[in-house]
Amino acid sequence: QFDKIQFKQRVKKKGHLNLVQIANLVEKKGHKFTLLAFSKALETCPNMHLTIIGNGPERLKKEIHRIIIEHNLTKHVTQINRIDYSKLHTILGNFEVFIHPSCYSKEMDCEGGAPIVLLDAQATGLPVISTDHCDIPDEVIHNVTGMIAKEKNIEQLVKYISCFYNMSQENYNRFSIAARTHIKTNYNITKNGELFSSFYKNLLFKAI
Repeated sequence: QFDKIQFKQRVKKKGHLNLVQIANLVEKKGHKFTLLAFSKALETCPNMHLTIIGNGPERLKKEIHRIIIEHNLTKHVTQINRIDYSKLHTILGNFEVFIHPSCYSKEMDCEGGAPIVLLDAQATGLPVISTDHCDIPDEVIHNVTGMIAKEKNIEQLVKYISCFYNMSQENYNRFSIAARTHIKTNYNITKNGELFSSFYKNLLFKAI
């Protein structure tokens, strides 16, 4: 429930950025694109750190490890297998951007909607960098609560990472507050429950 999620006022220093991705290690979550974009962005944005939280098959673990080693990211990337969900919102408070570049897998597996964790992130005031995959543009408003790249477009992801890296506290606050407001306005379960109840009552009255 939205009311149980606390807003976190973050200090966003220009020329510094802590990013996080929380997702199972499956191809459609786009970890590969997170790492490749992060690596390229580091060339002009050196003071960054990425935390990847999630577990998965050995094949994908090895692929992620390979990318980290090949691109000299060991000092800039932290990997955590899993977290207690009850601590999710507290953990999200430690970061300035949530990154989640979902995409179709080689087998055409997809989100089939949009990851709920994007709502959790924004509810804490955490802006999101994601993609135009499935229903994600309905959850994340481009240039308002975060930034939406084309699916599998590394250059756009680099651009948006760099934008947040160089962003002032004032501009960052606009994204952060907008993210919180968006979830409060459009994804409040209590409010939406009342709207659905009213909608179905009207339908019943019309049927009678």
